[in-house]
Amino acid sequence: MKSELAALPQLQLHKELKVLLYPAAGFDWKVPLSLLRLSLQVNLPKPGLCLYVDYSCQLATKLEQAQAAGDGLKWGPDISIAQVSVLEPPENWIIKLRSRGRYAPQGGCATSDRWYIFDLHLARHYLPVLYIPADAIAFVAEILVPLEIKPAYVATVTDGCRDGGNWCCLSKETGPFYQGLLEADILPDYWLTDHGDLNFPALAKVNAGVYGQGESKLLLVRK
Repeated sequence: MKSELAALPQLQLHKELKVLLYPAAGFDWKVPLSLLRLSLQVNLPKPGLCLYVDYSCQLATKLEQAQAAGDGLKWGPDISIAQVSVLEPPENWIIKLRSRGRYAPQGGCATSDRWYIFDLHLARHYLPVLYIPADAIAFVAEILVPLEIKPAYVATVTDGCRDGGNWCCLSKETGPFYQGLLEADILPDYWLTDHGDLNFPALAKVNAGVYGQGESKLLLVRK
C-alpha cells in the first residue's frame, strides 16, 4: 500500500509536517483556529497539514462547486478557503473505506471517490487541508494505519456523537477510534476534545467549536 502513496504527494509530507487529524461531522473552522492559537500560546509545534475526515460529507458539494468554478469559499472577511484542487485516491482505498461503516462489514461508509486539497486561511493563520469525505474509524484502519501516518494532533470537538448522528463517540478510551490508534501505536502527542473519558493531563483550555458547548481541553497524550 505504501507504493500507492505516490498518488497523493500531500500525504508524503506527513513525516516532515506536524499533522492534525480532525474527524468531524460538518465543517467547523473554529476548531483548527483554536488549535493553531493554542500551539503558539503553549509553545507547541504548529500543525502543518490537516487531515479533515468528514463522515457527513457536507463540505464535499461546496468544494466541488468551488473547484469547478475556480472560486473559493468564505465564512467572513478573515475566514476563507482557496486553491481548491481535486485528488483521486487509489480505487482500492475507496473500496476499502466503503466496505466499512456503522455496522462493518455489513454496513457501508458514506465515501466520495474524490478528495480535496485546499488552503484554509484563518485570520493570520494558514493551514493546508486534505479533505476526506469518509468515516473516521474506517479511515484510521484502512489508510492511516497501513501508511504508518502518526498525527501530532487529534481534534474530536465536533465528531457528531451527540448532535450530528455519528454512530459512536471518538473521544472514549474504549471506542474503536481510540483503540485503532492505540493498537497501531500511532496515538497523537496532543488531543483536543470537549467531551469523552480520555484520562490524560490537560495542558490548556479553550472554548473551541461553533457547535460544541463548554470548554475544550488540549490533552498531553505522549510525554
